[in-house]
Amino acid sequence: MLGGYRLSVDAILGRMLAELVRLLLVGYDPADRNGSVDRLTPHVAELVRAARAEVYDEAVTLLQGLAADAGVDEPYIPSRGGYGDQSARSVLREELRGSPDEAAERVGRRLSQHAEDAGRQTMVRAVEDGRKPAGPADRDHYSYQALKGLDGVDRSLRESRAKSWARVLTGAENCAFCVVLASRGPVYSTAED
Repeated sequence: MLGGYRLSVDAILGRMLAELVRLLLVGYDPADRNGSVDRLTPHVAELVRAARAEVYDEAVTLLQGLAADAGVDEPYIPSRGGYGDQSARSVLREELRGSPDEAAERVGRRLSQHAEDAGRQTMVRAVEDGRKPAGPADRDHYSYQALKGLDGVDRSLRESRAKSWARVLTGAENCAFCVVLASRGPVYSTAED
């Protein structure tokens, strides 16, 4: 199940990066960097929004599958977070320099994280939304949307929500200790643990 999720997300990111390279080859002028940022921002932001929507859908499918395996029929599914043009503009301002190929590599690396965060936050918020942090250290792990929505989550959903955390392998290669921790399943009571 997790392997299929990873493959799907990698395919989504691959398509996004291919389109990003095309956008930068056409719209990036190293001699007019600020103008390029202005011209590219709405297109790049829309590209990331589309990838985030696809990654969110994959995360929801994974969450539903994991919940079904745990015997939960109707799991709590958090809403999809937004993505503003300013996030894309910030990455372009910081990373758009050098040749179009060099810029595409730097910009693509950062924007891939932005797209993949839609899936991460779906999983994280499935645990966090509506649950008060256990303490200041735990609060540091909570997403902005989870903290913002502490009072907005229907309390009747508590029984269908995740009760604990599990470590998840995310890299192409993982050390044996990380595999052991992830294999324990949802045994961690807080994000900090």
